[in-house]
Amino acid sequence: MKSNHPKRVRREILLYLYARYTQEPLQMLTPDDFFSDTAIERDDLAPNAYYLHDSGLIEVMIGYSPPLFAASRITPAGIDLVEDAATLNARFPVAPETTNQATMDAIAAVLELAKEIEASALEGIRRDWLLQDVQLLRDEIRKPLDHWDGEEIWNRLNWVGHYFEGEPEAHLASLVPLMKAVRSILETRESTDEET
Repeated sequence: MKSNHPKRVRREILLYLYARYTQEPLQMLTPDDFFSDTAIERDDLAPNAYYLHDSGLIEVMIGYSPPLFAASRITPAGIDLVEDAATLNARFPVAPETTNQATMDAIAAVLELAKEIEASALEGIRRDWLLQDVQLLRDEIRKPLDHWDGEEIWNRLNWVGHYFEGEPEAHLASLVPLMKAVRSILETRESTDEET
């Protein structure tokens, strides 16, 4: 059985404990509460809960059925983290491995785009300018996702696409997949920002 990414599980634990804390601050939650109310799997709960406990973000009471704990609740440090969306997203992103893989795919597509431009019929200053734009695009995409300038990336992609309009001999096969990948990454980032 494939486990979820630990950062995603830790985020879900914190958000669940926070939500329950706001309803009933003194309530201690059992593993069964997690299993019935969240998508956290048994194999993922204990190690991630103990990690959060060791980090001072949640309290756990040890019971008689190791490795699971008997009860848990969020600490003031955990509450502060949940209420600081930027820090929460940096420490426990919504989709850590998806974002990383999508970003790696986008970087690979930018490199392929540069190869296609180099192999195109463009010459001279036009070719140099276009390659410079692709280099700037690559530099922007290599930044951490929360530092991306989505408008800048999108404008550069559109510029590259419009640069070849009216030139049927120029074919940039990687441009459309790159634009789709970037759009998907930016939409995921926006939905993450709206969630918190």
